[in-house]
Amino acid sequence: MKRGELVPDALIAQMEKDLMMGLAEDCTLLLDGFPRTVVQAEMLDAALAASGAILEAAVLLEVPELILIDRIAGRRLCPVCGAGFHVMTIPPRREGLCDACGAELVMRKDDDPETVRKRLAVYVSQTMPLMDFYAARGLLKRVDGSKGADEVTDEVRRLLA
Repeated sequence: MKRGELVPDALIAQMEKDLMMGLAEDCTLLLDGFPRTVVQAEMLDAALAASGAILEAAVLLEVPELILIDRIAGRRLCPVCGAGFHVMTIPPRREGLCDACGAELVMRKDDDPETVRKRLAVYVSQTMPLMDFYAARGLLKRVDGSKGADEVTDEVRRLLA
């Protein structure tokens, strides 16, 4: 992840199996950032089939690249208490310092703009094929993710209702 690459499928497969084993019979999951490849989608299909669960939709939040870079590169994290901030949308009261504990905020190593660009290139090559995979099944739902968080949340809820 620090190099802008995806987590290996074998690790994801094990995490997925562990998750599915612990689910209650009647539950709803919203998976964020998974699957990221067609291979992972096929692994999810197998796990769902084994558990008797059904995939009802795949949601694509569509956001222009420049907005994504600004959003990701603006994130800040408190290394002491884990509080999250954003330089533009959720700034701390005192620049660079955590509101909760006063520690100096840091940028995740995988959030610097160059790594973000690499991550986006990986996304285009490895994740974009999922759009065709799910569209062919009639499961793909597209949402304008460049809108505000509340609007995006409302639209996702509407599509999944």
